[in-house]
Amino acid sequence: MIALFAAMPVEAAELTDLLAPSPPLPGGFPRYRGRIADKEVELVLTGPGKVNAAAAGGIYLSATQPDLVLQFGCGGAYPQAALQPGDLALASCEILLDEGSDSPDGFLDFEA
Repeated sequence: MIALFAAMPVEAAELTDLLAPSPPLPGGFPRYRGRIADKEVELVLTGPGKVNAAAAGGIYLSATQPDLVLQFGCGGAYPQAALQPGDLALASCEILLDEGSDSPDGFLDFEA
């Protein structure tokens, strides 16, 4: 079985159209199952950020032993980048969404 992880529904829309909804993981992470090209596939939507990815992955892998695990997403290449499915986007920097936000005045963290 192949396990696929994506943060946002828009990143996995072409796959969710091919798979059937399945009961969510503990924590409410949406899950889909089905077959693609004669391979059993399970897709988990984690939500944005490394904490969500780690939580969903840990919950999933504690109960399931897939043959292959793939995590994919847009990596910040949003529609204005005009990329097509299958195009490759290479990051020149990383901004960790769950640690704050970029602004014209610089990086804003979530400290109180």
